[in-house]
Formats: sequence, structure tokens, C-alpha cells
Amino acid sequence: MRIYVTHSGKLNYHDELYLPIRSAESFRECEIILPHEDSEKSFDSRRLLLERSVDLVIAEVSFSSLGQGIELGWADAFGVPIVAIVRTGFSFSRSLSVVCQDVREYNGDNVSVVKVIENIISDYEQSKS
Repeated sequence: MRIYVTHSGKLNYHDELYLPIRSAESFRECEIILPHEDSEKSFDSRRLLLERSVDLVIAEVSFSSLGQGIELGWADAFGVPIVAIVRTGFSFSRSLSVVCQDVREYNGDNVSVVKVIENIISDYEQSKS
């Protein structure tokens, strides 16, 4: 399974998202694409989504981001399922409901973000069987 993780640049994504994902044994069987893991340069998510070379988009939406909104629009237009995650106590744009029916909360720590993503993957895999 290939998963694209999108997020705002306002999030401390290296420490709060990338590190917990890469440290979790439970994701070893998935290919998780983290757009700024190796470089802060612009990432060609449009091509990735257009080619439908990912099975699922997980969007961390605790902070608003125009660029992320564009990516989510592309994912929706190209038929790639989107699941959003948001830290407890943070609000997110209500326009997200146009492209994403599933928004899940996590409490902001590494264990919680891993657990919510594990649940998303499990639910996605069950829906495909």
C-alpha cells in the first residue's frame, strides 16, 4: 500500500509527523511518502495523484494551508481517498468536508499520531477486502 502524507508547512512535521511514522514498526509494510523528508523543495504531488500511484492520502490538517488545499483538491478530483487527522483542540477548515468525509483526532504526541494512522490503514485495508 502506498500512502501520501500531506501537511501544512506551519506544522513541525519532521519531529511531530515524520519521525513517529518512520520509527513505527507497524508501517514497515507500507510505502509512506513524506514530501519533505529529504528536501524542502517543492514536491510534485500533482503527478503522483494524477497517476493514481498512491492508494490513500492522509492529511494532517491542524494548520490551514493553501498548498495543501490544492493537493487535496487534486486527490479528490483524481479519485484518491483522503482521510484527515487533526490534533485535539485545533480547528480545521469546514471546506475540508467537500473532499474528505473522515476526520480523526489525535492528542499531538508521537504515540497518538502513530495509533490514529494505524487505525486509518487498518480501516482502509478492511474496506478493500
